[in-house]
Amino acid sequence: MDIVVSDIATRLVKNEDDDGDVTYAIKASVENHSDDESVWITLQAVDADEFEVGTAHREGTVPRGGKRTLTTQSFMNGDAFRRIVRWQTP
Repeated sequence: MDIVVSDIATRLVKNEDDDGDVTYAIKASVENHSDDESVWITLQAVDADEFEVGTAHREGTVPRGGKRTLTTQSFMNGDAFRRIVRWQTP
């Protein structure tokens, strides 16, 4: 595998707004075994029944053969966020 993603973690940044959305930060450790320093990752949030309830995307530069933590902020429906039991790569 050219890109290896591990150590995915989230943190709630802002509680629900008037629309019921929460803002969260998500980070992942990315190892780059490809020939390109530009990487694009998709992280998939799943609930207890293994259904996808959300996704997050992050683009960044990781040196060839190197490892780096990529992080971003996003938002989603608060009810969906509370149902997440695991983040994974699809």
